[in-house]
Amino acid sequence: MTEPPEISPSLQHGHTPEQIRERLAAPHSHSYLRDFVYGSIDGTVTTFAVVSGVAGAALTTLVALLLLGLIPLLPFIWNYLNGSPATPCTLSAVLTGLAFFSIGTVKSRFVDQSWLLAGLESLLIGGSAAALAYVVGVLLKGIAA
Repeated sequence: MTEPPEISPSLQHGHTPEQIRERLAAPHSHSYLRDFVYGSIDGTVTTFAVVSGVAGAALTTLVALLLLGLIPLLPFIWNYLNGSPATPCTLSAVLTGLAFFSIGTVKSRFVDQSWLLAGLESLLIGGSAAALAYVVGVLLKGIAA
């Protein structure tokens, strides 16, 4: 077996309360290089953590947008693939409402709100936005024609 490398006595410190007190009482020499090195490490780690967090959040948001954004379209896709003449608007609205409510119930895990209240709040806000978009579409219908 190989022996572990010998550590220089200057790098070894005792950890008794008396030895720690002595080290804390000893005069310190200021080192700008040490401050620079530790500051660089801290800045690099922090920047990497922020960038990684943003990238992870962006990916999560994209996946959620793609999955949940498909919900209102599913009845139309189903209708198209099956060649059904029925209008899938009602089913689309119901599924979208369920998606808003479900998102709200999941949100309640992260906010101080009951799942029912959080679900209804998200349903009200999302439903209001959808209704407003529908009204704007109806009002601007003549412009595109």
